Amino acid sequence: MKKQKNKFYPDLILTAFLGLLIWVFFAVFYRHHLHYQEQLQLFLFTSDYFIESIVQPGGFAGYLNSFVTQFFYHSSTGAIILAVMLSSLHIQVSVISSIIGGKALYRPLACLPSLFFVLLLCHEDMLLSALIAALLVLSAVLFYALFKKNSLRIAYLLIMIPLLYWLVGFAVFIFPVFCLYYEWIIAKRINKRILAIISLIAVGLLLFVPLLAQLLQPQYPLSRFWMAGDYYRFVTHINPAIFYTLLSIIIIPVLTKWLPDIQKKGWRVGVRIVQFLLLFIVIDWIIGFGADWKKEELMGYDYYVRTKKWTNIIDKANKLPPDSPKTVAALNLALSKRGYMGDYLFYYFQNGSDGLIPNHTADYILPVMIGEIYYNMGLINSAQRFTFEAMESIPDYRKSVRCLQRLAETNLINKQYKVAEKYLTILQHTLFYKDWASDVLSFLYNEDRINAHPEWGELRRFMLKEDCLFMNEDKELLFTALLEQNPHNHVAADYLLAQNLLDKELIRFQDNLQKRIDTIGGETLPLSYQEALLFVQDLTGQSEGIYAYISDEIRQRYEAYKQARSGKAQPGTVIRENFGNTYWYYLHYLGGQLKMKNQVGNE
Repeated sequence: MKKQKNKFYPDLILTAFLGLLIWVFFAVFYRHHLHYQEQLQLFLFTSDYFIESIVQPGGFAGYLNSFVTQFFYHSSTGAIILAVMLSSLHIQVSVISSIIGGKALYRPLACLPSLFFVLLLCHEDMLLSALIAALLVLSAVLFYALFKKNSLRIAYLLIMIPLLYWLVGFAVFIFPVFCLYYEWIIAKRINKRILAIISLIAVGLLLFVPLLAQLLQPQYPLSRFWMAGDYYRFVTHINPAIFYTLLSIIIIPVLTKWLPDIQKKGWRVGVRIVQFLLLFIVIDWIIGFGADWKKEELMGYDYYVRTKKWTNIIDKANKLPPDSPKTVAALNLALSKRGYMGDYLFYYFQNGSDGLIPNHTADYILPVMIGEIYYNMGLINSAQRFTFEAMESIPDYRKSVRCLQRLAETNLINKQYKVAEKYLTILQHTLFYKDWASDVLSFLYNEDRINAHPEWGELRRFMLKEDCLFMNEDKELLFTALLEQNPHNHVAADYLLAQNLLDKELIRFQDNLQKRIDTIGGETLPLSYQEALLFVQDLTGQSEGIYAYISDEIRQRYEAYKQARSGKAQPGTVIRENFGNTYWYYLHYLGGQLKMKNQVGNE
């Protein structure tokens, strides 16, 4: 009876609770990390893709990684899959602990490997391959314990080491450790001399298989075979946290066997409380330090840009104003697309004109974000260039389903139908994009349908008809060229005038605004435009022409602003609370120096 009491079977209630916590975390609080992962891979339901994937050591785990990751298209579904996988890992660790004689008192510790994997997956460059590899290896361990004959277990051990190595990569080291531990400590069915020989053979296989793999594929360095398995997006690096997490799968079951068994009820309750406190500390660490909430915020903005949910972006900014160039850039694009930029640009934090189009850096996701802005402005060739560059820069050399979508669109708009067809044909072999690809294929060579399309037709009318070479510092010239091509390109107009305001180039702003009024007319001007014009009028004393657009309400507020600011060199609380959403506040307290005086002097 005492042995029965110490049996270590999985606590299904604890497993269900763990799975629920994981689902809530990824479905509610960390869902955009799933969207981010989904866009950076391309799973194809083709035999060629399967063969291409498994010819590398660890390739099968990588193949399953892409298969599972495609379901992150719907974050709630992706969170369910993650919860099931991590709960399964908890069950496997519990069962293995039971097999090797773990004590039921320490059952909560079996949750730790699953929580460590949650911590790993909080990193945007961590792939599911390591978790998949662990599940496959532990499944092989459980099968090992089913064999009763010594000869069958020995044969199984020697066959599975090279097979698992090729399927999952270096996570295979878990398998012989558990098997030999089972033989040495638990089974003891054959003599120790034979066990020692088997141990040497197992270790020898672990060392020999990578060398053999390099002989088969000599084009790769040996380090790629020692650390086989693309568990991390940067394939030339290995994150040490992966190794420690895999190691915890071995350590936890062993701990449950060798930690002391306690019979006194009071002490047993205390031990359980300590274990749950440990789990709570790990969960708190995941939420407070492991999860990167700044990146989650950025990924949320990027996801809404990708899916054209402009109102969601503005709502998100109203709850928590963005404060980085990338998030501000996403918000500004949303304001422009919704027609709010001129009125509400300074209702949010602005960090100069870098918040319109961030400067390009060596990155594999920023070019996609920059390309989104260029695409919505009508700079189709620039959007195509940035998108292609981003896809080719992905560190694990995978293709991006998001990039392929955009490349198909840009080539369609550019009338490069053969190229567009190539990308669309690839997307037809996906799960969630095949219907979209099939629909877009019906547009090929049909000029009337494309020109009538609400997005592609408009972008064709906005796009430049002649080649234009520009640098980062020439964005104003670029916006001007777009407006000369099509004065109704409201996004280019918003960005031109916003850049003048953010750079505090008020004379240029006034000239560009006057040209726009002369070209397309208008009865009223957005709030920030009126505020900038009133400031110019206050300095120059001019009162005719464009200044007639300034409303009495704006004039009254400006007088109140000047009175509040009188005698105060720093932005006091009263000024910030009452006028922090005005252009005047940005002029005096944010951004660089005002360039108005120099311009007036040069006029």
